[in-house]
Amino acid sequence: MRSLSVPHPVLAVSMAENCTFCRQLQADLAANRDVVRQLPASVLLLDNATTTELGLPLGPRLLTELSRAGADMKPHGTPTAVRLDPHAEPLLLRGFDQVTAALVELSGATPGHVVCEAPSSCSARVAAAPVNALVTAWSGNRAVGIAARGGEAAAVAARCAEPAPEKGTYTPVTLTLERPEQLFLLYRGGELAARVRTAQQAYETLGNIVAGFAAPPAPVPGTATLLCGAVVHEEDARVLLFPRHWMTHLVTHSSRLGRAGWHVRPDPFTHLGPGFLLAGSVPVSGVLTDRTEDLGPGLDARGRLLARTVNWAARPTTPEAVHHLTRLLDALPFHIGTQDEALAFLATP
Repeated sequence: MRSLSVPHPVLAVSMAENCTFCRQLQADLAANRDVVRQLPASVLLLDNATTTELGLPLGPRLLTELSRAGADMKPHGTPTAVRLDPHAEPLLLRGFDQVTAALVELSGATPGHVVCEAPSSCSARVAAAPVNALVTAWSGNRAVGIAARGGEAAAVAARCAEPAPEKGTYTPVTLTLERPEQLFLLYRGGELAARVRTAQQAYETLGNIVAGFAAPPAPVPGTATLLCGAVVHEEDARVLLFPRHWMTHLVTHSSRLGRAGWHVRPDPFTHLGPGFLLAGSVPVSGVLTDRTEDLGPGLDARGRLLARTVNWAARPTTPEAVHHLTRLLDALPFHIGTQDEALAFLATP
């Protein structure tokens, strides 16, 4: 590999069919096909004996030699890539994040200015079907990729696009909008974030979620940003926090929750201001959380619950912020159960 001379940048990516991260990467490349086609670089996807060539073409000798590189990279896991640049040493890139950052950089953008979230088996499943459009929306100086399936969804997503500070940016899919039947469904990765009826509601919800991906401001003492969900009872002015992996289940039953006065916030992060208030006015009154075998009986159970919930803090954070969050959470009641039990608890008048 060191002796190879390339005429332009080349990204050779080792893939595997049963790799969730690889399936997400392939879905992102397919959604970004117009950008990839115009890259001033070659992208090779190497999966056993199969080589897929994207971007600028390579000569047959280089293509043959680079196709052999997939086997050499397999011990590093998948996806793994080697980036080759003229007159430069090869660079080994490991994992979805590093490979995606290289694609963003090859498109002329700054990786830190493009939202890239780790995929899951659920997100790969949501992303598997072809999309009609990929729209880049901007939250401050950060690009958010919105994939749309169907004409109505594409029209709504297009309304969220603004004049891009960086043209032709490779943008991994973060949000997906579709309307399979009567409702617009909005996904963040593999998580169902919202179900709404009208195109205007879909546009407003999409805009609010995109805004939530703006670069966080400098930490303010007494505030907290959490990677969890929040369900709000507007009439009673109270908020309950819940694990992020319950989001799809609770949103699926949003009509039932709505009849009981509850609304699931679709925000990508839960921002709490001084006094542990959501949106500056609604206090957090408790935490819904999983019942797991590791909790056990006795006084230590609450300590383990508290540690698990404090771990919802968004990174990066500081020791002072963690201590403050611990004190605030320690004053709240914990409601322990399954997501179905939580739904029944919320839906009971």
